[in-house]
Amino acid sequence: MDQDEKPLRSLAYKFKELGFKIGIITDSSLTDATISPFFAISPRCLAHNRIVADLCRSGFDFYAESSLGVPKYFSEKDMRSMLISAGYRVIPGKKLRTMNPGERNYLFSPSRATERKPGTPSLGDITAAAANLLSHGNKGFFLVVS
Repeated sequence: MDQDEKPLRSLAYKFKELGFKIGIITDSSLTDATISPFFAISPRCLAHNRIVADLCRSGFDFYAESSLGVPKYFSEKDMRSMLISAGYRVIPGKKLRTMNPGERNYLFSPSRATERKPGTPSLGDITAAAANLLSHGNKGFFLVVS
């Protein structure tokens, strides 16, 4: 948003319009103010419910966060339902290898080194898998890692 609260589109949307596949990865929550401006058009960084709705409307090909970032007033079940209704396949980190290039994938996995359990993919593992997944296409891809 600009200072008059008029919506602005991020670079990710510009690449999407050009036919690129889009991926967003963070080792925190996707509703965090650092990463959400790549897909959310909310004037308030604490408007988590609106940020999740913007995520679902974005149509981006891949999202990954360190946990299922359930906003206030949502249950995990509600969050999963919204993502699935928007066409996303919700995948826990341990099933990283089950992602399909033809689907929109939403991965949640503790990727911070201090939170990771054995067998859970690292941020590097997730980034490599996303690059592989998004590289299936003619135009290329745009991947944000935070």
